[in-house]
Amino acid sequence: MKPFRNCLRDALAPLIPAVQVALILAASIGNVLIAAAIFLNAKKLGALFLPALALYFVLLTVLLAAILRRRELDRLHALVGDEQFYEWYPRQRRRDERRRARMKRALEKHDRKARRKEPKR
Repeated sequence: MKPFRNCLRDALAPLIPAVQVALILAASIGNVLIAAAIFLNAKKLGALFLPALALYFVLLTVLLAAILRRRELDRLHALVGDEQFYEWYPRQRRRDERRRARMKRALEKHDRKARRKEPKR
């Protein structure tokens, strides 16, 4: 099972940028639709138009800040290494350990299911 999984991962790896582009495109279209809905309903919103527009821009700013912070943390982690990074950000160590444990449990569960499906010899 492991060689197939590695082959599948290697085959799908080049698609990751395309999937990221598709997600960014979908998010962009969603943002435009939300902005259009706010502007098209300006008369119905009345006095709530400006607060709704301001809230929309604040949410976009917070989302962008979260994405950029995550990217910078990933870059810093790659630059300084595990030991130094986790010394500076101990909460991130716990998050990463929980994520690894979750992934390990999911992989073990998947392997158990795959073993059950294999024909007996």
